[in-house]
This record gives sequence, structure tokens and C-alpha cells, in this order.
Amino acid sequence: QVDTGTPEASPAADTATGTSDSASAAITDRATTAIEWATETITATQADRDTVAGQIDTTTVDALLTQATGLRDRAQEAADSGTEDDALRLAFAAWGTANTAGDVIKAQLTYAGLPSQEAPSSRMLANAHEMIQSVSDETASATDTDVTFSVSTAQALYTSAYELYIGGAYAQASATARASTDLARVGWFLANG
Repeated sequence: QVDTGTPEASPAADTATGTSDSASAAITDRATTAIEWATETITATQADRDTVAGQIDTTTVDALLTQATGLRDRAQEAADSGTEDDALRLAFAAWGTANTAGDVIKAQLTYAGLPSQEAPSSRMLANAHEMIQSVSDETASATDTDVTFSVSTAQALYTSAYELYIGGAYAQASATARASTDLARVGWFLANG
């Protein structure tokens, strides 16, 4: 074969793993992108939290942002050490957790709701309860603290949503229930992803 000074048209196979160099590069690129998305979401949510800190209870938001930051940092460590699958899983969990923190902020800032929103809110809570119960059952034996954090915080958010519903704050209840299901999905993803 004559060396033309240009890269081969097809990537060289990595015979040790059976993967191509381009496949490995694609996974690394996805991990890097996912970490960037998580970082951007954490930064934006932190800015939102700081802006409205005097108007809402930031306890849950702060816990979610701390968890998201830890997941993102561990995703970066995994990427740096070459374990891209773990980097992707942790980065997506970080993004989902930070996104949930943003949803909790929005839920607290939204108007309480109107009487006509009672039935849709009730359906939202029923769906959230079913989903969180299912994820709780599936992850009951999980020993991963990230999974237990996500599931237990989702359960606490659901409890808050139910209390808002009972108090007639149907729009806030729906928004909080939506945040609880999003975080339950993060827990499921961490356990199964």
C-alpha cells in the first residue's frame, strides 16, 4: 500500500475491543456534550435559584443542585479516565437532576391554580403516584446512594404535590408532581442505565 499522506477512508479497527476508533471517538464526543449540557443546566438553574431565593423555599432546590453538581463532576472523572459509558450515564443523570431543580423553582413561582384545574391535577398526581411507586419497587434493593437520593427526593416531591393539591393549589401541585416523576426517572435510569 502506498502512503498518500492522508488518513484512511475507513477507521482502523481496534482488535482488542472489536470497536473502531471512530466509534470510540463518537462515544467520547457524546460524553463531552452531555457533560457540557449538564454544566449549562446547573449554571442556569443556579442563576435562577439565586434570583428568586427570597421568594421560595430553596431547600430542595439546593439539595438537587448539589446532587447534580456531584453527578456532573463524577461524569467528568469517568470521561477523563476513559469510561465513557459511565460518563454518559452520570452526565445525563446530572442534567435530569438539575432540570428537576429548575422545575421545582418554576412550580413554586407559578400561580396556585383555578378550580377548573382540579380534575387534570388529580390525574397528574395519580399518574405520578403510580410511576413513583413503580420506580420505588424496582429500586427498593438499590445500594447506590445516587439512586436512593433520586427516588426518596421524588417521593418527597410527590408528598409536597399532594399537600398542594389538598390545599387547592392545583397548578402548583401539577408542576411539582411533574418534577417528582422526572426525578424518579433519573433514579430509574441510574439503576438501570
